[in-house]
Amino acid sequence: MASMLGGSTREGLVHSCDGGDWVCTSELGEGIELLRDLSHVRDYSRAEWEAALVRAGLTPTSVTPHRVRLEFAVWIERMKTPKLQAEAIRAIQAAMSEPVVRHFDIGADGSFTLDVVLFQATKEA
Repeated sequence: MASMLGGSTREGLVHSCDGGDWVCTSELGEGIELLRDLSHVRDYSRAEWEAALVRAGLTPTSVTPHRVRLEFAVWIERMKTPKLQAEAIRAIQAAMSEPVVRHFDIGADGSFTLDVVLFQATKEA
């Protein structure tokens, strides 16, 4: 990661993070991601991302959480998700508890809001 900086001393990384306090969201998110994209490994927690930055020789300076709305049709099309897997994702969404539906703001069309984090870090000169 630090080698990508070249002559720069600042790095920014935006990535989805697991659900943190939401016990079930990590497992549900992983299952849905795997159905959408078989190459998906897993989502990392905020602490895991920060540790990765440090291992890469960077010093985290700022962590800013955001929520990003993902339109279901566009989200599955981007990875060319087969129809059967897309239907399975919708079935999982339909079976989620009300608190999880509210947290992810799951819409009638399957669109949802994802937790992401912007990490800013510097490289020691």
